[in-house]
Amino acid sequence: MNRPAAVNLAMVDDRLRSIDAPGTRALLERWMLTFACTHTRFPLDEALLLGWQWAQRCGHETIATNGHEPWCARPMPATVAEWSAEGCVVDPDTLPLVLEGEDGELVEYHVLYDTVAVEEERIVYVEHSPELEPLAPHPSGDVHREFDDVLTYRERLMLSHLWQIGAAVGWDEPDAETLTRVVAEENPVVRRLLIRPDTGGVEVMTLVLRFLAETAWLMVLGRHLGEVVEEPLAEVSTPLELGLAVEVTRRRTGVGRQYANMDAYRFLEEETGLPAPEELRWWLVFEVAQLMEDLLLGHGPGEDWDEEDWEDEDWEDEADDPEEIHADTLRHLDRLMAEVPEEKEDLVTSWLRDFVCDNPRFSTEQAVALGWQLYERFGDMMAENPRLRGRTGDLELRTEEEWTVRGRRVRDDACPLYAPGSHGGVVAFLLSSDTEVVDTLGALISDETDSDFFHHRAPTEDTPELESLHGYVSDYELDLLRNVTRLGIRPEVVYGLEPDDLALWSDEEEGQEVCYMPLVVDEDRSVMRMAMDRVMNILMADLLGEFEEAEFSDGRFVVSSTLLEEELAVLIAARRLGLEEEPVLDEAWDFFFGDVPPADVRWGLVYLAAANLDHLMRGYCWNSSD
Repeated sequence: MNRPAAVNLAMVDDRLRSIDAPGTRALLERWMLTFACTHTRFPLDEALLLGWQWAQRCGHETIATNGHEPWCARPMPATVAEWSAEGCVVDPDTLPLVLEGEDGELVEYHVLYDTVAVEEERIVYVEHSPELEPLAPHPSGDVHREFDDVLTYRERLMLSHLWQIGAAVGWDEPDAETLTRVVAEENPVVRRLLIRPDTGGVEVMTLVLRFLAETAWLMVLGRHLGEVVEEPLAEVSTPLELGLAVEVTRRRTGVGRQYANMDAYRFLEEETGLPAPEELRWWLVFEVAQLMEDLLLGHGPGEDWDEEDWEDEDWEDEADDPEEIHADTLRHLDRLMAEVPEEKEDLVTSWLRDFVCDNPRFSTEQAVALGWQLYERFGDMMAENPRLRGRTGDLELRTEEEWTVRGRRVRDDACPLYAPGSHGGVVAFLLSSDTEVVDTLGALISDETDSDFFHHRAPTEDTPELESLHGYVSDYELDLLRNVTRLGIRPEVVYGLEPDDLALWSDEEEGQEVCYMPLVVDEDRSVMRMAMDRVMNILMADLLGEFEEAEFSDGRFVVSSTLLEEELAVLIAARRLGLEEEPVLDEAWDFFFGDVPPADVRWGLVYLAAANLDHLMRGYCWNSSD
């Protein structure tokens, strides 16, 4: 058996106290904390032991001068086998870092500095700083849906595990006198943290972490003393100790952005050169932080349970895992829209419409995902401000690689926006405010990609010429309609037909069967608009799985989509393609020119249909990622 974590933490405490020079000790205390929070692959006690060994190997002078350098602050310890799997060879003459394994045997770890790459393309085998993922909620846990507006799915998942220590969180009355208060409840027996809805700028997750630190502090002390600690918290802890426990937990779990108190802020942010006070118990700070981390991830002291034996269909159906939403935003859009307060519906729908229409350089799916996250990030400030609303197409959103070649680096506190990739997965985009200039010349001479720039494939040589459309559409529009033939239909201008006679027909041409889509010249609708309307109706029928059984009446296939939904999709696609098509229906006119959201519209279906029409007319293969 390996040593208990408490023993390892006591060793770290003793070693920090053994440093006599105040300046050196102050430096090591802060550097060790950062090292442990960075290497989340290891439990906190093991990360601290590795950090101490690495500091002794480098020397205090090196830590003082190079402690912030990546090779020193994040050396990425791994075993010989793990480095070998990544295409690296470990220098046999280097000094390893050592930990006890599960069986009590010593396990050697080598840092990246000890290795030499022998393969050109390095394979990432080990995630050295993984995001710590909480377990699924226990049946006894509260999933805290009331915090949807202020906490992420991952944060609410963490809160669902507080039952393990008899704790809970909830909203207080809006006119509560204090920001937070703790009440004892009897059925079931819990201590509940009540939070006033108006937090005055303090993050809800920070308040929860404070509460959890206070609870965990008494638990850990009681465990060491063998009895329940009944003294007031102020008599058995200091604000700095509690603040540091919260900060370690916050950094390792990646939740919250605020310090728990000013004591922790001053210690970590102000360069005083002073070590922690002698009375500060590092072993207790780290042990409390480890307990908090275990609780939030679902590994706390509560009863064991088999995750596979429990199914909560209601929770699963919620499906608000951020990564899943980013990878397939359109599928979740109707649910997201339904959660928007009625008084903000006009802001959200019009903001999303403008962003999607003004940014055709992103696919429709990407634009919807990015536009939604921008609204979540900036809220009403962006949607209500006419000046900002007018700049939806001017927002610079690029990947890290794109910013790098433009002389910028991503800031440490950046908040990426995620969108579905063209071939699966998600892609991270960043605003210019998430970056900083590191190469002034490169930043000045870098080119800018206009947001209204989009890729349009010219028709191939074997694409039908569509001679009947010549004179009715521009050359650009003709190219778009020629690309539509990839769908297996051929637009054809005909004369003297009534709307009910406009059904598709097939004919044989050069030994091959051709499906024609008739169009008529109409004073109220251009040939281009009629073609887009007809193609949209066909796409809708296919998306809804109703094409084979649909009846044809009044110039369209009768399917479960409404005329309004089809027109909205056509207008969104038209604007993305640079076409100036006007609304026909009054509801569509009110939406595009009066920001009045139409009722009972399935926005997920509208944007999905618009995406398909946009994709098809740009010249990309139907139903493929080509």
